[in-house]
Amino acid sequence: MEQEGHDFIVVGSGPAGCAVASRLSEDPRHQVLLLEAGPGQRKGLLASNAALGALAYGPRRSAYNWGFDTQPQAGLNGRRSYNPLGRGLGGGTSINTLMYMRGNPLDYDGWAAAGNPGWSWSEVLPYFKKSENNQTFAADDDPYHGNRGPVWVEELRTDNPWHATLRQACEEAGWPYNPDLNGATQDGFRPTQVMMKGGERHHAGQAWILPHLGTRTNLQLQCDSPVARIVFDGRRAVGVEVVQGGQKRRIRARKEVIVASGGILSAKLLQLSGVGDGAHLQRLAIPVVAHLPAVGEHLQDHLDVILGHHVPADPDLIGISPTGARGLWRAMRRWRRERRGMATTNFAEVTGFMRLAPDSPMPEIQYEFVVALAMNHGRDIY
Repeated sequence: MEQEGHDFIVVGSGPAGCAVASRLSEDPRHQVLLLEAGPGQRKGLLASNAALGALAYGPRRSAYNWGFDTQPQAGLNGRRSYNPLGRGLGGGTSINTLMYMRGNPLDYDGWAAAGNPGWSWSEVLPYFKKSENNQTFAADDDPYHGNRGPVWVEELRTDNPWHATLRQACEEAGWPYNPDLNGATQDGFRPTQVMMKGGERHHAGQAWILPHLGTRTNLQLQCDSPVARIVFDGRRAVGVEVVQGGQKRRIRARKEVIVASGGILSAKLLQLSGVGDGAHLQRLAIPVVAHLPAVGEHLQDHLDVILGHHVPADPDLIGISPTGARGLWRAMRRWRRERRGMATTNFAEVTGFMRLAPDSPMPEIQYEFVVALAMNHGRDIY
């Protein structure tokens, strides 16, 4: 069955897909369809930040989490690593730790120097500012931040006294306090700025898509609609094959199919559609549309090293114990009343950057203080 076409079909409602779909639909001449494999907006207690523990770091795979494992890694003595990936409106921003953290300026300058015009720090900074609605750095003339964009950024609302303790410890260790890690320099530490609005997670779907559904008749969102493959006419993408209600259907794209499914699932979709290493695809009986050996290769990700320390029953920390359970119950009740307190935590409440050597061009290490003894990528909390 073939559905009426759209000008643009965007596959994936993570931050990239939501931003692209929203910006394209600003032109009323463009008919834009945003497809998401997972569910739509969460409500009730699942909207609390603390719920991310259940969504991202509970079951290995759920309606909100793809829950992948890596292949055995030589650098980890053959071990596999757990890789939670957001599934649902907002993508990774629906289950991550809410951090609002840009890359280092030298990263972007490196991209431009490698042959990517338009990607230098000075060229991307205006778009960071345009997208941001920062409640702390809200001056109109702030050189690094914006206050009129759709992405809401504010300070944590946990009121956690451990922040002061951590600040004292970091300063005693010689690590400087930095009031703005997204400003002039990335070195130092501060309480984490988060993508949160009114004490609730503010994911990409809330920022870019939900405010416009109904008011922009040219923008459509279809959740619970995993895309099985891209449909090609020769080497041109002309639509997608999507699974809805257990049935496959084709949706035509009059202009473009935009794949915005993240670093892992974008490559997977391309390969399933015949774009990738030809020999590999042929072994899987997938007709080759384009032989591009780099598709599905060269994935890089950062590692977390967890250093855990037991603290006797502390009401300002999260733990699985009678004391911890009572604290969480009180926290959820406070969150429902005030949208403040422990239930607004992003877990990694203080973060910072440091250089391995004084002459390093930029910081190589990011450190975080987590208000729970969370091991095994957060799946084991004590």
